[in-house]
Amino acid sequence: MTRKDDPLQMSTTRTVRRRGRASAAFAAGLAVLGLVGASGPAHAGPDPIPGAAADATDSLRAPAYPIPPGALFVSPAGSDSAPGTESQPLRTLTAAVSKVAAGGAIVMRGGVYREGMGGVNKRITVQPYPDESVRLKGSDVISAWVADGGDWRAATWTSPLCQTCYDADAIDPAYPLAGKPDQVFRDGTPLDQVGSRAEVVPGTFFVDPGSKALYVGDNPAGAVLEASVRWRAMLLNPAAAGSVIRGLTFTEYAPHWNEDQLAVLVVNAPDSVIEDNVLTRSAGRALGVHNTGITVTGNQVVDNGGAGGNFNRAHGVLVQGNTFSRNNTARFAVSTCTYACTIAGLKMAHTANPTVRDNVFADNQGTGYWCDLGCTDGTITGNTVVNNPNNGIYWEVSARATISGNQIDGNGRGVKVAGSDHVTITGNQFAGNRTQLGVYDDSRSPSTDSYSAGLGLTWNTTNTVITSNTVHGTSATTLLMETNRTAQVNAAQMIQQATGNTVSGNQTIHWCPSSTCTRYPTIAAFASATGIPFGSVGTPAPTNHLADPGFEANPPVWGTFGPATVLTPVGTARSGSRALQIGTTGTPPVTAGATSPNPQLRTVAGRTYSASCWIRSASPVTARIRVQEYTPNWQSVTGPTESAGVSLRDPNTWYQVTLTHTATTSDNLLPLSVLSHGLTPGGHPLLADDCSLTG
Repeated sequence: MTRKDDPLQMSTTRTVRRRGRASAAFAAGLAVLGLVGASGPAHAGPDPIPGAAADATDSLRAPAYPIPPGALFVSPAGSDSAPGTESQPLRTLTAAVSKVAAGGAIVMRGGVYREGMGGVNKRITVQPYPDESVRLKGSDVISAWVADGGDWRAATWTSPLCQTCYDADAIDPAYPLAGKPDQVFRDGTPLDQVGSRAEVVPGTFFVDPGSKALYVGDNPAGAVLEASVRWRAMLLNPAAAGSVIRGLTFTEYAPHWNEDQLAVLVVNAPDSVIEDNVLTRSAGRALGVHNTGITVTGNQVVDNGGAGGNFNRAHGVLVQGNTFSRNNTARFAVSTCTYACTIAGLKMAHTANPTVRDNVFADNQGTGYWCDLGCTDGTITGNTVVNNPNNGIYWEVSARATISGNQIDGNGRGVKVAGSDHVTITGNQFAGNRTQLGVYDDSRSPSTDSYSAGLGLTWNTTNTVITSNTVHGTSATTLLMETNRTAQVNAAQMIQQATGNTVSGNQTIHWCPSSTCTRYPTIAAFASATGIPFGSVGTPAPTNHLADPGFEANPPVWGTFGPATVLTPVGTARSGSRALQIGTTGTPPVTAGATSPNPQLRTVAGRTYSASCWIRSASPVTARIRVQEYTPNWQSVTGPTESAGVSLRDPNTWYQVTLTHTATTSDNLLPLSVLSHGLTPGGHPLLADDCSLTG
């Protein structure tokens, strides 16, 4: 919930038209880095749509889960009248769920499944066949087209989706089509939606609001065109408590904004596990969690039209090792709205004891992580929170949270606390956020929310503790800390302790102890005037710009380098719980490696960047690292800068590989790769851990 009197109204860069969901630049970047068509065996089950193009999720290698005893099998080549054995599989997941016994498992062979299920009312496990990629799609192929006035119209198909199921307050006037859930894909590439027949040109589509007819601007001949027709893939009801959904890709579903369609995957079954899935290209919300004790781990929730995740009354939820990135591609409002502002990589409400640990929240058009309306006793730790234009982490009209050990860079606000008491912000690294810390009171009464009122919450900001943070200002930073005041609480009453922080760069504090606010140019001036010893001036430790530098995510968020590369998280780690194993299925000698994922840093001309990885192998192979500059639309600017090769002679030793690179121009991408030119299939793989890219 965003207030009209929010002291910092954030703007967003308005560059993406509705349904430009996976931009050509992003696809080009995947191709440049070797991520499209990367490792992984072919689908064992045929795609029921011959010639259907792959999307970016095809570059992900499916986890190899053991097959549970007594599992039912499903295959695109099966039959729903079959017994469901491995040799005689069923055809649809829907049939398998109907047939499987409570507590049983369903194993899906690789391929595409175009279906959406009703409620599941028994405990089940659903997973892919080992090393096979399973995609559940909310789209169908539209095959019959007729030429119509210079465009092409679907001959026998009209959209089944609601065109008006959204609140006007949720729509940014600059993106008036955000609330319309239709999506169209040509050979796997999303088309942009336009608002009138006259605007239809190549690369776009239009759905007539009266007739629901679909028009496209490209000749469909020789292409596969898919249109979203289903809003939900799966709903786990409370009777399905303890279910496990893992290793699947959910894509191209189209829930609308209204809450009668909560999300693509809706989890209302307590104590369930949602792990290692990909949720992408939803027209609206992708993942909904609405019950207690649920574990959400290792998922990639990326490139969705609205919020990546929306959780409510998800008490005791564990959210660990996930990536919530590039959500709100439809550009729902994040600053022009009031009560309908709900957009984040992950938005929670009415939730006690959430643990949000070791995730990536990056490049979401809105807020990264947000807990609102009566959240209590939260632990938000170890996350990478970068480039979210509103807030990185937001704890609103709630109580009691510890925000610790996070890397928080390049957001509108790094951390925002509003209308919340007993929040501790400690041990975080802040850099280059427009406002590093926002601590505000909220004038609203908890009587407007029965859940918060029932807990006796005050919605007054008191007992805020800010300690042991490193806060680095850049040219993008305008404020170290910003406050406000209300009739209930002023700035001096909000802060219980602010000390022991290390501050660098020219950063100011906006302080409101009364109706008059003062801006202090330094922390020394602030301390002298208020008696609050915020910290000391110092030189911060270099910021590591890599997502998941210790390879803790499962499945890996790093991409493959080389067409036959296989990336596997393993427990043989230099530090933490995992390292990344790099292997190959290619014909030797093979170049194979891993490339850092988005978010990427943006270079500064003339700045020197330092890169490092620790590597190890049981074979005496030579390994190295490299960086290369690309423009934001993935055009190469320089050739690769590559380290000297390091020979891994001792199988029990971790070797450090380093390089430096001086940027040629500003605002370029600088991905890091770790690789070897001498891996062999079946031979000892390369292990990598604790990589860094600083500067």
